[in-house]
This record gives sequence, structure tokens and C-alpha cells, in this order.
Amino acid sequence: MKCISAVLSGLAVLCFCASAFAADGKNLAPSIAEWTVSGKSAEVVKDGESFCITGTKGCSATMASPAFLEPGKTYVLLLKAKRDGDTSGVVYTGCGLIGRNWYIKNQDEWTTLVNYFTVSSDASVNKKLIIGANDVSGKTTIKNIVVFPVQITNTKDGDIELGYGEALAKGAYTDFHNADWSKEWQGGCIHRTLDVLKTFYSTEFFCGQANNEVIYKESLPFNMNSASVNVVISYYNKDDYYSKGVLELYVSKDKQNWTKIASRNETGNLSAEVPASFFPTKTLYVRLATGTEPTILYFRYYKFSAKVDYSGKDIKGETKLDIQ
Repeated sequence: MKCISAVLSGLAVLCFCASAFAADGKNLAPSIAEWTVSGKSAEVVKDGESFCITGTKGCSATMASPAFLEPGKTYVLLLKAKRDGDTSGVVYTGCGLIGRNWYIKNQDEWTTLVNYFTVSSDASVNKKLIIGANDVSGKTTIKNIVVFPVQITNTKDGDIELGYGEALAKGAYTDFHNADWSKEWQGGCIHRTLDVLKTFYSTEFFCGQANNEVIYKESLPFNMNSASVNVVISYYNKDDYYSKGVLELYVSKDKQNWTKIASRNETGNLSAEVPASFFPTKTLYVRLATGTEPTILYFRYYKFSAKVDYSGKDIKGETKLDIQ
């Protein structure tokens, strides 16, 4: 049934009908029996169309689906989760590099979790769907796993296309994303301007390796004449043995030749003006990358601001996610 949708413009709005959990032939999720247990330090019991994870504090377990998701496609995952009695633990859902942690607040009550995600086109990235629980103390039960393909539609006005987080006013364009999933929309990493994701994402961007990168493609049907970029590093522990590297900020007009304009290896703002030599241009790539050394850092806020040759009406981008 095509009754699940999300329209996003500043606040997340999600609606779905209860029958979406019914077996109507459109659910793509494999049966529980087809999932395999991995990373197990807690007990996992499959029971029909649910599985229970039981353990003492610090235990965890995950379930991996067979490969059924198509690279480059967007999906929505729905499931119900419950923790029994005085228990703790975090439910995790994810695919490839993109994941989400869920803190189930209501004990002894079923909580519906909804997770939109796009499957990586990178051949080296795992395409299996992962569901599990971390730091389990007691019993966590997961059931009614449903997966649907999703179609993405952005705001269009003539030859202008803007997605969630983008805004256009007279002479000015902004692209702003708060990667903290607790404050962001259900789409997480589904942004029109997000071009390449080669780092982990779980509630916020997490760089845990050398040569991680995130690339945004800022593209408009008219010239940008100047621009600035600001990214907030929310975690960097200099006392951590692995926190040796830096977060570097690059720009390019062709995605081939990159110019580094700033770097930072501590919490706070990584900010820079894009050099005047890059303008005017209709397309600019912004690359956030770790260096050649391993590093552990989180970054969440991304804001691109540009002065543009535009004198029309104000437009605020929206992104709609619909079941196909």
C-alpha cells in the first residue's frame, strides 16, 4: 500500500498506516528465518517473525539479512522494538556505512522505528541490512520488519531544484544540514547535494579511518559569485591514541583537482571562504576528508553559503519520500 510518506521542510513529518505492517506482498524484507546472527555476545532466539536478544550489560548481537537491496536505491525500514522490564540497551539499524542508534524509552511497550536510507553504489560496501542491539542488559525484542523501496522528489521551480536544507532568496543561496539524527529529518543522509559518502554515519558523521571523505555537489542553474563553508567538529579526543589526523576542507570545480582551503584537529568550527579564483561558477564541489593518518572525530553541522545571480522569489527546498 502506498500510504507511507515523509515530507520534510524544517521539521520531520511522518505518516504511515497500520496495514503497512501487514503481509500485502510489497514487503521486501526477508523472513526472520533467512537472517544470520553475527557479532554475537548476547543470546539470540528467533521466534517466527521476531527475534529476542538477551544478555548482561555490555553484550550485543546483530542480525544480517541476505543480500536483497539494490545499489543506489533508497528504502524505508520499519520495525517494532520493545525492551522488557528494567532493562537497557540500544537498538541499531543500518546498511553499509549508514546506521542509526535507537534509544527505546518505553519499557514493556512496542515502539515503531522508521529508518530511511540509500544503499551505497560502492562495490566495496556491504549491501546487507543489519538490525541488532548494543550494550544489552535484559531482553530486547524486535518484530514486524518491513522494507519498501522509496522514490525521492525534491522541490522544483522551472529549472531550479532544491532539496531539504536548501534555500534560495534574492542574491543568496544556502545549503544547511544538521547531521545529528535526533534533531534532523527521517532521511538522515538523503540530501540532494550529498554526492559521495565514504565514512561512517551513525547519528552524526563519524570518521574512524584514514582517507575517509564526504563530498557535497553544490550545483545551481545560475552563477555563484562567492561562497563560504562552515563545518562543526563535535568530537575530537587528542588524548585518544588514534586521534592523530585532521579534518581537511577542499573545493573543486571538476571533482578532479582539489584545493585545500582549511583544516582542523580539534572541536569547533572548520570554516573558510572559497577563493575568488573559483568564481563565477554554477557548480562547486566541497570535500571533507581525513588525511593519511587514522583519526577518530565526529562532525555534524554543514553549511554552504553563496552569493548568486538570482533575483526571483524565495524558495525553500523540500524533499518528499514516497513508497514506489
